[in-house]
Amino acid sequence: MKRYLVRIGLSIFCAFFAATTSSLAQSGSWSIRAPMPTARSAFAIGEINGVLYAVGGARDRPNIQPLPDPTIAVVEAYDSATDTWTTKAPMPTPRTNLGVGVINGILYAVGGQSQSGIYNTLEAYDPITDSWSTKAPMPTPRYGLGVATINGILYAVGGHNGSSIVPTLEAYEPITNTWTTKTPMATPRYLLGAAALNGQLYVVGGVNQPTIYALVEAFDPPSNTWATKAPLLGPRGALGVSALGGHLYVGGGGDGFIVLASAEAYDPIANAWQAIPSMSMARYYPGTGSAGGSFYVIGGTTDDINAFSVNEKFTPAPPPVGPPTTKEQCKNAGWQTFDTPRKFKNQGDCIQFVNAGK
Repeated sequence: MKRYLVRIGLSIFCAFFAATTSSLAQSGSWSIRAPMPTARSAFAIGEINGVLYAVGGARDRPNIQPLPDPTIAVVEAYDSATDTWTTKAPMPTPRTNLGVGVINGILYAVGGQSQSGIYNTLEAYDPITDSWSTKAPMPTPRYGLGVATINGILYAVGGHNGSSIVPTLEAYEPITNTWTTKTPMATPRYLLGAAALNGQLYVVGGVNQPTIYALVEAFDPPSNTWATKAPLLGPRGALGVSALGGHLYVGGGGDGFIVLASAEAYDPIANAWQAIPSMSMARYYPGTGSAGGSFYVIGGTTDDINAFSVNEKFTPAPPPVGPPTTKEQCKNAGWQTFDTPRKFKNQGDCIQFVNAGK
């Protein structure tokens, strides 16, 4: 049976209102940037040379019968340096809930769905020629999957194949235009987040009805194995995740009862998540990406009907200069920002240094 975005969202998130809970104080701030020209949700973003490419998704769904297919093939590029958008060649296959990854300046769009079906399609976009080409299809058609690239390989993980939610992990090699199957993740889920960090593929949150997960698992390509990491501070599905400055940043999503404005950051050294200031607008199914030293959360929805064009960026504050002078500076992962007169092994080391008055 074919499933579609508007059916999925309403079955998972049974009530919708903005999260207003406060977050822990962490340095950094959000700002509003130029809105995306085409309001949409359930799209994907890839970054090339500081430009974020927003690909596909679903626009507003008019409440008329028969219900029109809101799936789009629109591609719009955001230049983070100039805060401007431009329209690019559309993707050949309109789809939502797809994944994208970038290898050697080429953007790859894979999987997804529309009212016509569930896709294994892989299409490649060259920003220099502003053109698309078709590549070898992914072995497993699916939507709501996570995609990231590591060392020239594109990894596609999880998703829904139309009949079941899968733990499948498949890897694409652009040079040979071939796919290989890797060890599946331990927990099948879709509407998850995926990002590459320190040579590993992190899979964050996600859904397997009726469960919405805070689970985080990391795949190590050389050993073809998975490891469980510290969970999110709370469960999230249809979230956005991106790597920036050696950390993972998560924004938006839904926990089953509310649509979230909250955001979190993950430190792989401490294996810990911390709340960061919340976005101005709660939403799930956003597009996320990192460029110019900032984390962007763009578009999304709260009801599967109305799509947003809002563009928010989170910019972490620069690390402190010089050694710590107070215990407060040692809290959370702050101890890791001090490299002089020596690197600390943990928070206790940092506090001991301050107590010694050095």
